[in-house]
Amino acid sequence: MAKGNYLWWVQCEGYPDVPVLAPDWEQATVQAAKLWCVPWAKVAALCELREKLPAITCVCQRCQRVFHGTGTLCDDCVSAVRIEAQRTEAAKRRYFRKLYAGK
Repeated sequence: MAKGNYLWWVQCEGYPDVPVLAPDWEQATVQAAKLWCVPWAKVAALCELREKLPAITCVCQRCQRVFHGTGTLCDDCVSAVRIEAQRTEAAKRRYFRKLYAGK
């Protein structure tokens, strides 16, 4: 953990809320976009701050399990967040294909 990092809870419509470690808001949005597997420019303006806390490491902020490693989420929760974001994107694509196919 680098000195001066905070735990930022980042939320964005259409994506799951994620906790990230970063020194400032911009870097927090970059880290959140990486977790969601989307380009930063696509979500940067839509991101909102849910909560800013002192940095906490080795405890998963999603499932509260103790883990050994870096970051704020255990490997299982990182995978779950990415899968949830991918499923949300796929659902949006299907919805708009169906919406515009009927016209």
